Amino acid sequence: MISQNYIPIMLSRILLTVIMAAFTAVNLYSQTSPKPKSLIHYRVLMTSINIEDVQPDEISVSLNAFNTGRKPIDLSEFNSVPQEMEIKFEESFYRSSINGLENEIRTSLINKNIIIPNGKILRNIRFSLPCNESLYKQLTKKRSRYSKAYTPKKRNSKAAELKYKTTDKKLNPTPSLFAKSKKKKSNISPKDKTAEIATNTKTKTTNTNATAAPKKNSPEIPKVDDKKSAIDLDKERKSKEIAATESRELELKNKAIEARKMKDKEMAAIELRQKQKKELALKNKEIEAQKMKDKEMAKEEDIAIETSVIQKKEKLSIIERQKLKRQEREKAKQDEYEFEKASQKEDEKAILESLGVGNSNNKSKNDDGVAFDTRASVEASKNSYAEKEVCPDLILNNINVLKKNKNWVTIEYTLTNQGKGPAYLTKNKNGQGIALRAFLSSSEKISRGALPLGGGFVDYTKDNGLYPNSTFTGTIKLDIRKMTRFTPYVIINLDPFNVLQECDKTNNYGNVKVGN
Repeated sequence: MISQNYIPIMLSRILLTVIMAAFTAVNLYSQTSPKPKSLIHYRVLMTSINIEDVQPDEISVSLNAFNTGRKPIDLSEFNSVPQEMEIKFEESFYRSSINGLENEIRTSLINKNIIIPNGKILRNIRFSLPCNESLYKQLTKKRSRYSKAYTPKKRNSKAAELKYKTTDKKLNPTPSLFAKSKKKKSNISPKDKTAEIATNTKTKTTNTNATAAPKKNSPEIPKVDDKKSAIDLDKERKSKEIAATESRELELKNKAIEARKMKDKEMAAIELRQKQKKELALKNKEIEAQKMKDKEMAKEEDIAIETSVIQKKEKLSIIERQKLKRQEREKAKQDEYEFEKASQKEDEKAILESLGVGNSNNKSKNDDGVAFDTRASVEASKNSYAEKEVCPDLILNNINVLKKNKNWVTIEYTLTNQGKGPAYLTKNKNGQGIALRAFLSSSEKISRGALPLGGGFVDYTKDNGLYPNSTFTGTIKLDIRKMTRFTPYVIINLDPFNVLQECDKTNNYGNVKVGN
C-alpha cells in the first residue's frame, strides 16, 4: 500500500520540474531570439598607426581616419558613439601593443569635432591616450631596442619616430599541448646585468645594516603583507587612471562645447555679414538703376540732337553728292570729247598719208606726231630708242571694277614701269596726257570684231616721271550702254596714239570682265 504522504510529495516534485522547464525555456528563448539590428549609416576605418611620444602617464598616437560610407560624418553632432556608426581598425592595430585602447580612441575621435567627407581620408589625427606601467615598459623596451640597433653610440640623441605596425600577437585561448616551450631571451647586455647585480648587492647590504643596527629613537615599523600592498597599489593606480580618463573626457567635452559656441558665433557673424552684403547690393542696384535711367535720358537727348544734326548734314551731303556726280559726268564727257577729237585727227592724218598728201616736212608746229594705234606704228615704236638700256616699258595690271550700274562702270588700273628708264606721263602742250582706249570684246583678247567704247587720259599730276619698278594707280569711267551678253569683256589699250616712246608696245593691253 502507498502511504498518504507520498502522493503530495510526488505532485510537488512534478510541479517544480514543470516550473523549472518553463523558466529555462523562457530564458533560452530570450537569449536565442534575434534582436533587431540598427541600420549602420556611418562607417570609419582607422589606419596607419604611429606612436609619436610615450610618457609614463600618457601616449600620443596618430592615426588616419577613412570614411568608407556614403555620407559625410560631422563628429560635432555626436556626444558618444551611436549605434548607427561603425568604427573599425585595421589588422595591424589588433596585432599591436595598444590594442587595449580601442574604446579610448573611439571616444577621443568622437570628441575631436571634425568633419570627414565621404570617401576621403583625414591623415595624422593625434590622440592622447592613458598609459599603463606594463604598456610603458613594452613600448620603452622596443624603443631602446631600436635605438641600440640604429644609434648605439649616441645615448642622448632623439631617435626617429617609428611606426609600430606589428607587435605582440594575442595568446590563443586553447594552446596546443604539443607546443614546444621557448625560453625568453633577455635583451639585457652583460654590462647591464653586472650593473644590476651590483645595485642588488648594495640594496641587500643596506637592508641588512638597517635591520642589524636600528636607531635608538626610531619607532617600530609595522609589518605589511606584500600581497595586500600590491592589491592596494593596483587599486590606487586604477582609480588614478579612471580619474585621469574622466578628467580628460570632461576637458574634451568642455572643449567641444566651447568649439560649438565659437562655431555658433562665427555662423551668426557670417549671417550678419551676408545680410549686410545683401542690403548693400540692393542699395547699389537701386543706385545703378537710377544712374542707368539718367544715362538713358541723356542718351535720348543726345540722340535727338544728333539726329537733327545728321538730318541737316544729310541734306547738305545729298546736294554735294549731286554736285560731284555732275562734275564727274562733265569730266567724262569732256574726256570723251577730247578723245574723239584726237581720234578724228589721227584718222584724217592716216587718210592723208595713204593719199600721199601728208609728209613729215609739212607737219604743223602744234602737231606732236600722234598716230593711230596700227600694227605698223607698233612695230615702228618697238625700236624707238637706239639704246634699250634707257627706254621705259609700261604694263597694265591689277584691273578691277570699282562701281557699276546699267549705264556706267568705273574701272581701277595700275601702271607698272618694268623698263630701265623713266616714263614721263605728264600732259603735253595741248593739255593732253597719255591716252587710254577701251573696247568691248567677247574674249580676253582684242580682235577685229571688238567695239570701241571710248576712253580717257592718265591723270598723272607729278612733274617727274614714273621711274623703273614704280607704279601708278588711276581710274577711268566708261559708258557701257552698248554692252551685250556677247561682249562681257572690257579691253583697255595704253597709249593708242604712240605719244610715249617705249621699248615694247605689245604689252600695253589689259582686260577685265564686266558683264555676267
